[in-house]
Amino acid sequence: MSYRAGSPFYFEFCTSNPTTGAAADADATPTAVVNRNGVDDLAVTVTVTHIDTARYVASGTFPATYAADDVVNLHAVATVAGVTAKKPIANVVIGQKLFPTFQLTGKVKLGTTPTATAMTITLDAASALNAGMVAADFTGNGGLFLTFTGGARLPVPARIDGCTINTTTEVALTFNVGEFDAVGPAAGDPVMISG
Repeated sequence: MSYRAGSPFYFEFCTSNPTTGAAADADATPTAVVNRNGVDDLAVTVTVTHIDTARYVASGTFPATYAADDVVNLHAVATVAGVTAKKPIANVVIGQKLFPTFQLTGKVKLGTTPTATAMTITLDAASALNAGMVAADFTGNGGLFLTFTGGARLPVPARIDGCTINTTTEVALTFNVGEFDAVGPAAGDPVMISG
């Protein structure tokens, strides 16, 4: 199972009698805690639900602020027959964002000479960047992708490797050699940036 920032989670665990080892309900509903990259994240609400004799499900949602490659553990605390025990119940690595989660549209800036490794994009007014967006948003979490939606280029996404935000409607992008096919981009070509 793949989990991403913002994904819901459901992890099952069981409890047992500490003396006999037989399946037994906890004295009270167990609790569970999320640990992100070695630090307990008490801001994440985990709900524990009793589903059958000695069976429980810990559920919640991984915060949207979690990043790809974050290591997340979940442990439960249960008391059975007066004995309290802790037990790890899940270990996951947050994956890359699914494509696409948002998109910006625009065109290669007129009056410029784009290359296969660098170009400036003029964003449509409806795609203007919000004040909080930074260059790292274009390259973090696996990077955003640029796709040509018209002109002579093939509509094959190319991963953005670098970004400079010139204004809220203009970004300078760089790409790894080999991201594009042989047809060169042209000023005015329409594009979509997504990720």
